[in-house]
Amino acid sequence: MNIEQAGRLVSATCLVVLLSACGAPKQRTTDAPAGAQPSPGHWALEDGRLMPLDTGQSRVVIRVYRGGRLAQLGHNHTLEVTDLSGSLKQLDGGGGLAELAFGVDGILVDDNAARARAGDDFAQQPDANAIAGTRRNMLGEKVLDAASWPEVLILARIGNLAALAPMTEVYVSVRGASHGYETPVRVELRDEEVRVSGTLTVRQSDFGIQPFSVLGGALLVRDEIQVDFLIVGQKPGGAM
Repeated sequence: MNIEQAGRLVSATCLVVLLSACGAPKQRTTDAPAGAQPSPGHWALEDGRLMPLDTGQSRVVIRVYRGGRLAQLGHNHTLEVTDLSGSLKQLDGGGGLAELAFGVDGILVDDNAARARAGDDFAQQPDANAIAGTRRNMLGEKVLDAASWPEVLILARIGNLAALAPMTEVYVSVRGASHGYETPVRVELRDEEVRVSGTLTVRQSDFGIQPFSVLGGALLVRDEIQVDFLIVGQKPGGAM
C-alpha cells in the first residue's frame, strides 16, 4: 500500500468512526454519556402560528476536520443533509421554535458544491471510490447501522426573532442522547418568510463518542465539528 492509498483509507476511516453515533434509537438502547441533557419537550406546548418549512431553501452542512502531525494523510469532509424535515412555529411572545429531523441515509458525503462553499480547507477532493467506500461503511451495521439509528433530531428555540443577533437554544439528539447548546444566529424577517442562519459547534464527546485517533494522536479527527445551517420558514399566507 503506497502513501496515497494509505491516506485514502485513513480518511475514510476517520469519517466512518466520527459518524458512528448519528441517529436516534429505533431498536437498540444506549447509556447516555455524562453531561447528556433531556430535551425541553414543553417548548412544543407554546402557542404560536405554524410556518411551513421551505425544504428547497433550507440547508444543513456539517464540516469535519482532520488533525494531528500527519493530518495531510487524511481529508476534511463535508456532510450535507438532503432530506431535512420538521415544523416551525412563530411564537406569540415574539420568539421562534423549530423541530427538525434528518435521516442518516440521506447524508451526502463530500459533494463538490458543498466542498466549494466550505472554503479552501476543503479544496482537496477525495476520489469517487474513497467517497463511496466512506458512505458504504458509514451506513453499515458496525458503524451507523442506519436500520437501527435512522435519524438525527434537532429542537431549537429563539427567544426574540426581532433581536439583532438573538441567542438560540439548540438540543441535538444523537444515538439516543440529547445535548444542549447556545449559539447566536442571524434572523431575516421578510414579507413572506423568516430566514435563520448560523454555525453551531458540536463536540463528539458530548454524545459519548471517542474521536478517531491513530499513531498516538499523530492522525486524528478533531473532537469539534461545525454545523452550518440556513432554516427558512414561510409566514402564514406566504407563497412557497
